[in-house]
Amino acid sequence: MDRSLDKVRGIFILPIYLCLLAMMFVVPSDMDWLQQIAQWVALPLLILFFYLNTSIDSKFEKSIFYGISLFALSTLLPLAQPVLGQSTLYLIMATWLIGYFSYARAMISVVSIPSSMLFKHKWIAAIIFAIGLIGIYFLLSGIESSVSIVPWICLGLACIVYFMSAINLTGQLHNLPAGIFIAGSITLICFNFLIGLNISSNISIFDNETSLLFFIGQLLMIFAAVRCCVAFSNNNYTDISSVLNKK
Repeated sequence: MDRSLDKVRGIFILPIYLCLLAMMFVVPSDMDWLQQIAQWVALPLLILFFYLNTSIDSKFEKSIFYGISLFALSTLLPLAQPVLGQSTLYLIMATWLIGYFSYARAMISVVSIPSSMLFKHKWIAAIIFAIGLIGIYFLLSGIESSVSIVPWICLGLACIVYFMSAINLTGQLHNLPAGIFIAGSITLICFNFLIGLNISSNISIFDNETSLLFFIGQLLMIFAAVRCCVAFSNNNYTDISSVLNKK
């Protein structure tokens, strides 16, 4: 039996995180300050959960840590909107862009490229890339002309790389962590797509129900990463890919 979660520390953080997500959507309108606090505290809690279970000394761990830190920063950036105005949105998108590449870099670091699914079946990679381009096209079609499309093109391409990196974990990791990584990537990409379609009327991107996808996606990514890192630390391997790669 796989007992890689037996030594997970700080597991109590996850129920607290879920309670914060509930606070974002059930608090009365006259207590919206609680919603704001929940948004600001949620991802730092995930950072703490990740920190408690990792040494952050491998490429995988560092890349996940950088990614979640950037996404946490993005939840604080709306505070700068009174000063920066519309530029706040593009600054948030820049943190997402780098964050997705950090997550992709983490997943690529534990994959044996020559034996990976997308390397051996390049037609699958081509199909995923084509579907991604179609998605970007439909996204751009729904964005009003007053909104710059260049940042959305860049973010869309980053999401394609990110999703392909997650898909490429198939056959490289055990089914459960690989599936959680893929589920997390799909959730976050759906969030970006929905935000893009509604961005003209909703610059405060974390203030509606769509943001639930963002926070759930981050939870899935960090949970899968912690599961893998705990398995690594319990087996005294010098190379993280040795324990993360499926035996």
